[in-house]
Amino acid sequence: MQVVKKFLTALLLIIAVLIGFWVVMDNSQVVTFRLLGFTISSLPLGVWALALLLSGCVLGMLVSILPFFNRRPGK
Repeated sequence: MQVVKKFLTALLLIIAVLIGFWVVMDNSQVVTFRLLGFTISSLPLGVWALALLLSGCVLGMLVSILPFFNRRPGK
């Protein structure tokens, strides 16, 4: 069972990387990202899309973990 789980995890990771590569190749227009009036960088649109998706996922996971750490023992 452990071997199947590792295989499926590896397969899912490979599929995610291929889809990410596909998104970047299909959205190769270079755009400049501005935040609060400051120019951050000029990167392909696909890279920005994946970076923002990843940062949103990480932020969502961090916010969902907060109640776990605020819990007091005995409750």
